[in-house]
Amino acid sequence: MAAVTLGDVDETREFCGARAPGVQCYADPQQQAYRAFGLGQAQTSEILTPSVVLAGMQAALEGHLPGAPVGDALQMPGTFVIGPDGRLRMAYYSRTVSDHPDNKQLLKALG
Repeated sequence: MAAVTLGDVDETREFCGARAPGVQCYADPQQQAYRAFGLGQAQTSEILTPSVVLAGMQAALEGHLPGAPVGDALQMPGTFVIGPDGRLRMAYYSRTVSDHPDNKQLLKALG
């Protein structure tokens, strides 16, 4: 499993060390991987929605407070599963900045 972040090498190491130990993390501050997978910039309709506000409130209640943005704060997220054969098994393009696939989708793609 790997993750790609917008931070530089040091920021990525710190972020992944705290939140994703055991995951191979790559720094992509120039957003090359994001562009290669067709991930664009967030529009107002992908940021200012009730679901984004609710997700932020839920995260805060769980003690996950936002820090200062690193990299392009408008970069839309996505989740991709690439098999050992190099084939794309799953492509999930987030509909909002807080949208992520559920664990069932990920496990199915990994299986």
